[in-house]
Amino acid sequence: MSLESLQQFYQRVLEDPALQEQVRQATSQESLVRLAVRLGQENGYDFTVEEVRQRIQEEWGRSQITYPIENLVNLPTTY
Repeated sequence: MSLESLQQFYQRVLEDPALQEQVRQATSQESLVRLAVRLGQENGYDFTVEEVRQRIQEEWGRSQITYPIENLVNLPTTY
C-alpha cells in the first residue's frame, strides 16, 4: 500500500479514457474513494481508502476547492 501506487494509478486514469469514464460514475466523494480503490486493485495497484482520502484532502488544500466533489466527478470530457 502506498501513495506512490496511488499516484501511478492516477496517472493511468489520466491516460485511459475507459478508466476516466468509470471514475465519472461516482456520485459522491465517498463513492469516488471506494471506486478508486476498487479500480486500482483491478488494475494491479495497491492503495487504501485512507490513502485516497488523504490525497483528495491534499489536492483540495492546494487548489482551495470550495464546491462539492459531485461537481468535479461529472465534468465534461471536452471543453
